[in-house]
Amino acid sequence: MRIALLLTVVLAGAAAAQDPERDVDGLAAHTFTRADVPVRLALSRVRAAYVAAVDEPSAIDVGLAHVAGLDRGSAPEGLLRAYEGAFTMLRARHAFWPRAKWRHAQDGLAILDRAVAFDPDHAEVRYLRLVSSYYLPFFFGRGDAVAEDFAALAGLLPAVRDDYPEDWYEGVVRFVVEHGGVSGDRRRALLDVLDEEPARAENP
Repeated sequence: MRIALLLTVVLAGAAAAQDPERDVDGLAAHTFTRADVPVRLALSRVRAAYVAAVDEPSAIDVGLAHVAGLDRGSAPEGLLRAYEGAFTMLRARHAFWPRAKWRHAQDGLAILDRAVAFDPDHAEVRYLRLVSSYYLPFFFGRGDAVAEDFAALAGLLPAVRDDYPEDWYEGVVRFVVEHGGVSGDRRRALLDVLDEEPARAENP
């Protein structure tokens, strides 16, 4: 029972890092062209289901159905894999039995690791693995993956500001700055982008 309670607490913390008030429709828009609007719309549904699934377990199957329905040739494969892993981690959050929590968590982390290996330079893939791992206790052995994702995001984020919703982007940058142990030029670069006006604001 203590293990079940611990897993519930830490998985709740990971889910809380995904703010349901943020605009999720435009994430990873840089992956697509204007001709790919249907794919972007489908991915927006995946993201909305992920946010909903933090509190509502029935949204997990909805989100996975959206993922399964996407054309693997049009949508970024690594991102789809990452959402499969992230939804599986939410199954761990909502599971009642300790063994089920453990099994879903292990399965979800394995899927997320494969997603990062497939597309290590995709900021959203890195972020999904980071927030799924950051709050887990030490016996999950996720310290190296967390450090790797923080370092990767510190390098990726300055170049992708205009590709993401402002609130989401700034929230991720602040999370990396405050918790990622980023220093030197990379820290200064992240702080600089927080002080800049988004380029899209120049063309109202």
